[in-house]
Amino acid sequence: MVDAGVQWTMPPQGVIKINAHGFFSDQPFENGNISGIGFVFRDHTGHIVRMVGGSLGIEEEMINEFYVLLTTLCRAYWENHNNIILETDNAGAYWEWSFVDLEGVIPEHRYVVNQLEQRKADRNLRMEVRAIIQESNHLARKYGRVICKMKMICKRRFWCKRKEYKENGSGCVSKVMVSIVSGLMSQYSYVKNFKMCV
Repeated sequence: MVDAGVQWTMPPQGVIKINAHGFFSDQPFENGNISGIGFVFRDHTGHIVRMVGGSLGIEEEMINEFYVLLTTLCRAYWENHNNIILETDNAGAYWEWSFVDLEGVIPEHRYVVNQLEQRKADRNLRMEVRAIIQESNHLARKYGRVICKMKMICKRRFWCKRKEYKENGSGCVSKVMVSIVSGLMSQYSYVKNFKMCV
């Protein structure tokens, strides 16, 4: 069931709400990225449990959006969050995933949508998926875009760190350890248990 106009509200107790966003740029950023991801896990008090942003290096807009959703669900699985609300501001991706049983999936998207279906089929997972307006997804949108544009210098193959990330104004983050994990196909940054001013 889709609720296309919902404003951001805190989830019920025991539920983690995840806001996910994938964005795409016609022009590459200075670091070469043209697509990015951002998602935010929050509990019933509105406390940020996890924020992730970066780039998966995907060059097709809708596939990037599907992989944001899949990465979000994988992260929830790794962290044992089995009762979740997943919100996305991409209604197109939502509807294509919703009609998977009606063969409404574009052939190029089928592989990743099938993976989403496998995750959804987990009997231990209770999940509600919602399509929301962009304004309700502000934090995931902004964080993912900022992190995707960052220049990263890695001393080791898979790990690199930034000790502090500051932004003034709306959605500011200060004194945060941002660890950026880069592999063959992905770059992530994650932040856990910190205070944010919005």
